[in-house]
Amino acid sequence: MRSTQLALGKSVRVALLALAACGGQVDEGTSRDAAPTVPPGMIDPPASRTNAGGPEQVASDVGVPSAIAVTTDAVVFTTSATRLGGELVQAGALFVADKRTGPALMLHVDPQGASFDALTVSGDRAFVATSDGRLLAVPVAGGSVSEVATLPAPAEVVTATAEHVYAAAADGAIVRVARTGGEVEALGTVSGSVRGIVADGSAVFAAVTKAEGRGAIEKIDLASHEVSSLADDVPAPCAMAREGERLFWTSTGGVLALTTTGGAPKAIAEGFAACAIATDGASLFFATRAAAAEPTEAPRTRGGQAGLGLMRAPTSGGVATPIAGATSALVQPGAVATDAAHLYWLTESGVLRVRK
Repeated sequence: MRSTQLALGKSVRVALLALAACGGQVDEGTSRDAAPTVPPGMIDPPASRTNAGGPEQVASDVGVPSAIAVTTDAVVFTTSATRLGGELVQAGALFVADKRTGPALMLHVDPQGASFDALTVSGDRAFVATSDGRLLAVPVAGGSVSEVATLPAPAEVVTATAEHVYAAAADGAIVRVARTGGEVEALGTVSGSVRGIVADGSAVFAAVTKAEGRGAIEKIDLASHEVSSLADDVPAPCAMAREGERLFWTSTGGVLALTTTGGAPKAIAEGFAACAIATDGASLFFATRAAAAEPTEAPRTRGGQAGLGLMRAPTSGGVATPIAGATSALVQPGAVATDAAHLYWLTESGVLRVRK
């Protein structure tokens, strides 16, 4: 095991030396801890100008994308394996692209050779969960990377509030740590595989997949650490999003919703299998996949699989409609993001967007 780690670390160092030798930039990246810069006068990401009438390329040929998020001004995404100097290196990286100017710039590649498996952005920081159990904080505007915590187990999904970063492991254990670092606080363990978490000042909500295509929406009270079910024996969640006091999750049967206080789940859109999900308040955007595929068949931790395409539906419920040109979307949780103007999604080697 140690010899494997040493060999992997050596390959990453060699790739980083190659990166430095060519001026600190390869493909669409820069070396770690660099502040993003953009060519003066650039209006769109360079690759997007060759794609008139269809999806725009935010980034291409970056390696194996794993998760994406957006801020007011930037697109942030991670890879589980990264293309450096023309070589695919088994190490995760974090990229940032200015929404107006581009291109996508590499802010950090992991020198320890871990993959970057989960991502959340809060304020001016991107928080990244690695395959070896670290939780990293990366300034979106560039700067020093810090290790927030070493988690008890690698995180499958992460989310953040103004005070804390929350993480869920494959065994259902959910923890949190202060954004600035410190002791990891165990909050509770849910039964099953956590596919999505959201949090507020009083509780954590988890979408959990269990056996035989079924699942649950669980709640952990932050004061008492008591675990309770808001909905049990529901179609197995594949990903989850929140809008106000409503929780939305994708499943093998479509998209469902539930309030944070519980009650009967409501079908938002039906007749297809779906996974990755995002919302802008008025609409839900989600990646569809083959109906026979269970959520556990395409784990998000090493990059996902392309699905059947993206769809949208009103948050109030109604007919889901396909999004033109979005057939290459990956389906794992965290593969879709949206803002007021665009929908963004991961492909097998890059990031695309389309105007809504």
